[in-house]
Amino acid sequence: LAFAPGWNTKSAKPGGQGVTVISGHRDTHFKILKDTEIGDLIDVVTPLGETVNYQVKTIEVVDSRVASIKTELPESVLVLVTCYPFDAVVAGGPLRYVITAKEVM
Repeated sequence: LAFAPGWNTKSAKPGGQGVTVISGHRDTHFKILKDTEIGDLIDVVTPLGETVNYQVKTIEVVDSRVASIKTELPESVLVLVTCYPFDAVVAGGPLRYVITAKEVM
């Protein structure tokens, strides 16, 4: 994550069936997530140059010590995860900011 957001290799590829999980740092690449709202559109460009379009459905703050992400879903879903709060002085707390978006055609 030092240079860019990272795709969790145990999750689906963008645009594939299931859940794609991408994580990034709250104070660099994913700092824009604090301004993201339900209904916003997110475009993901795959390594093959294809664009997959998603629409934000939920935004949650969860405790990483007890929360989990379901990766076995019959639809194409994008989950973006970063640390929370965005303005924390000390990094590494247990809270995560989680945005869930569903693929739109």
